[in-house]
Amino acid sequence: MKIGISTVQKKEVTYTNIEPGKYTFKVKSCNNDRVWNDIPNKITINIIPPWYKRTITHFITILSLFLFILILIKVRTQHLELQQTILQHEVNKKTKELQESNRKLKTQAEYLTDLNNRLEKRQYKIEKQSSAIKKQSKDLKIANENLKILNETKNRLFSIISHDLISPFHSILGLTEILKDENNSLDSEEIKLVTHKVNSSAQRVFNLLQNLLI
Repeated sequence: MKIGISTVQKKEVTYTNIEPGKYTFKVKSCNNDRVWNDIPNKITINIIPPWYKRTITHFITILSLFLFILILIKVRTQHLELQQTILQHEVNKKTKELQESNRKLKTQAEYLTDLNNRLEKRQYKIEKQSSAIKKQSKDLKIANENLKILNETKNRLFSIISHDLISPFHSILGLTEILKDENNSLDSEEIKLVTHKVNSSAQRVFNLLQNLLI
């Protein structure tokens, strides 16, 4: 590597800010008569760069950075995998809870459906019983009305029968009184006439009772 040529009258020379590398230092000299030597003296100088500029340092730096990035990626990946595992666990837990909730809701829905069906059947029975009760109430009302009419008819009938029975019984009672009180003073024809009238009155009573029982 060539730096430059300088002519000095000193026995030493200084170069600064020289880049690391291999250099050849050549020196030509002259005597007091100004006679220069033809072949310069030379020396090879190898300037070693500082540690931070060495290739191995650059390699180690790049390798360290690469390893750091790999470690960072690995840590990040493990963190994400851990988060994914935790999230998957939470998802599985929530899924099981939702499945259990759905199972309970399904069971409750089935119970409510069954209960509703039973209530509908009971409501149908109640409505049917209500209809039957209304019909029975209507029939009972009609029966009560008929019974009232029948009682009124019975009362009128008994009134009529009583009125019709009073006259024959009066006749029977009067004729039997005659037979009891005047039995010795009556002749056979009169007795026969009285007994005939008693028989007629008794026959009338018998006919009325027979018509009542038919």
